[in-house]
Amino acid sequence: MRTIIFTVGLIALMYSFFDILLFLGISQGLFLVIALQSLQNRNVEANRLLTRCLLIAVIMLFGRIALFRVQELWVWRFAILADTTIFLFGPWLYSYFRQLFLKKADEPTLRVWEYLPAFLNLCFFLWTLSLDSKHFAQLYQGDSFQYLFFAVEAGGIISLFVYLFRIFKLTQTYRRLKDQQLSFPQTALPFAMIVVGFLSILGLLWLISFISVYIFQNYWPVLNYNTFWVAIPTLTYLIRYYSLRQPEIFRVYVYPKANVKRDRLDLVTVQRLKKRLQFYMEEEHVYLQDDLTLKKLADMIDTSPNNLSWLLNQVYQTTFYKFVNKYRVQSFVHRVNNKEYEQKTLLGLAFDSGFSSKSAFNTSFKAETGFTPSQFVNDRSSDGYRNPQL
Repeated sequence: MRTIIFTVGLIALMYSFFDILLFLGISQGLFLVIALQSLQNRNVEANRLLTRCLLIAVIMLFGRIALFRVQELWVWRFAILADTTIFLFGPWLYSYFRQLFLKKADEPTLRVWEYLPAFLNLCFFLWTLSLDSKHFAQLYQGDSFQYLFFAVEAGGIISLFVYLFRIFKLTQTYRRLKDQQLSFPQTALPFAMIVVGFLSILGLLWLISFISVYIFQNYWPVLNYNTFWVAIPTLTYLIRYYSLRQPEIFRVYVYPKANVKRDRLDLVTVQRLKKRLQFYMEEEHVYLQDDLTLKKLADMIDTSPNNLSWLLNQVYQTTFYKFVNKYRVQSFVHRVNNKEYEQKTLLGLAFDSGFSSKSAFNTSFKAETGFTPSQFVNDRSSDGYRNPQL
């Protein structure tokens, strides 16, 4: 025990809390990079991009440790290279969320020009390598490099907010499309908004510090450029929590909505698809699959997702989410009528009916019947909905 206490005390003397935090961020980032590859049925491309973001975070954190612990000129030289990651983090994070949310293989998520800031910073770093140590030290401490550092930091702030705004717009697109294509709630949206919110607050603090330093010449020891780097472990923990606790958000996406004409399908095709849809819903009970999507159901009835979406919107006057969950509610009611609640909980019956979460079940049931599940079972005034057509 004394040996352990002595070792812990020695580590505390050698490394500050700041160092320990950064080491934890690095280890958690590397662990997540490995863990993401083991997720089953994962969105491979999205996780590949997330892995890049996490590796960038690890490099940034390692660079911060070296910068503060090793007071050598060559370390300060390579800190310029580490700054290149600032211009990659935003584009790759946006690209990750686009791959996570939208499936469209024929459209690149990023254009070549979006890598230009990172390329210019890399060229600047390579140029500094051509300078001897003395000349580099003079420039580093002079005004010339200060203007360049100003441009790099300003560019990093602008890049962060530009891509956060693009991610926010992406979430709004996904919010509009998900009910058209998915039959279950998505934790990807709150996950994305938490990440955007966290980085937005961090970006505002960074902007305040930037203005304070370069306009008012007031350097804040706590709130400064390094705040962005130090906060990366927190973001790493956040992504790790969601990716391992709720891995389904890393593999579900929707298809961008195509321009669909009002008269897309003729009457004969509509009748054929309605019969096939009725067969799979009422005879095959495919709504019991808690991961049923528009794409899966469209493949079953031998049509395209756009055709099925048009059929539901124009003919049934509903969304895919409401259409499928109506059958699930009817299945739950049927089970209640058979008094299956005497052997199982109401939530257990909901899961047997195809629902994947308690919140989705409660919301859909109340919208369809006007009652909460417990009210429905106990209140005799709900008799009007006790014999659904399955």
